[in-house]
Amino acid sequence: MSRTRRRHPPTLAALTRPALVGAVLFAAPALVGCEAGMNAQTAQQYGPVDAATARAQALRIQNAFLAPPTGSALAAGSDARLFFTVVNPTDDDDRLVRVDAREARTARLSGAVVVPAHTLVTVGSPPRTVTLAGLSRQLRPGQTLDVTLAFARAGTVSLTVPVELKEGPAATIVPETPPAPT
Repeated sequence: MSRTRRRHPPTLAALTRPALVGAVLFAAPALVGCEAGMNAQTAQQYGPVDAATARAQALRIQNAFLAPPTGSALAAGSDARLFFTVVNPTDDDDRLVRVDAREARTARLSGAVVVPAHTLVTVGSPPRTVTLAGLSRQLRPGQTLDVTLAFARAGTVSLTVPVELKEGPAATIVPETPPAPT
């Protein structure tokens, strides 16, 4: 006598186990993202612009911006410090010789801004500063200002430089007090 095995329908537990495992695997990454709490970078507001970048021949000008030293705006007639980094991948030293901005009375360099070969130089904090003196209009975060940088070897380059809030990434490099006149 041969016995045939009778198949039983799957139990509810057998059907829900794969669904439960799938739900846990799907939800795990989302739950881990909540670990940052209220200090998450996405919980902070930043200006709508980051910084300007350009090239003067082989020189790369990166992260160029203006930031108000206090408050949320640069008043008409006030001075503003220009921040940027110059990367020189060439075999020759270069030097920033002039800065122009139509919407500033003058642009002052705090001495020689030399950019040695195969290095990067950050401009904006002493000893290398560029001050745009006598702004012709009020500038608020999110607005821009046209600036031209002139280098001894690489020539000139124009940038449209954004005004940043003194919060977020700019907060650690913007001085607490306005630049002193020279």
